[in-house]
Amino acid sequence: AKDGAGNAIVGDAVVVDGADNLVVSEPGAAVAVVGVSGVAVIRSGDAVLVVPVARAQEVRAAVDALVAAGLERFL
Repeated sequence: AKDGAGNAIVGDAVVVDGADNLVVSEPGAAVAVVGVSGVAVIRSGDAVLVVPVARAQEVRAAVDALVAAGLERFL
């Protein structure tokens, strides 16, 4: 469900002065998003992904960059 500003929040997260965001946090950590709109902020395990919602289909590029940097342990 979305709040009055169009933010979809899953888990322990808040949005302050922002709209049309997707914020997801797994148990054990909180996420705060301040003053931004139209972004997806996903916290999963030891990794955090921040991407404009309009470019969410490009997440594969982030995965490829993590692998190239030797950081695949976070995937």
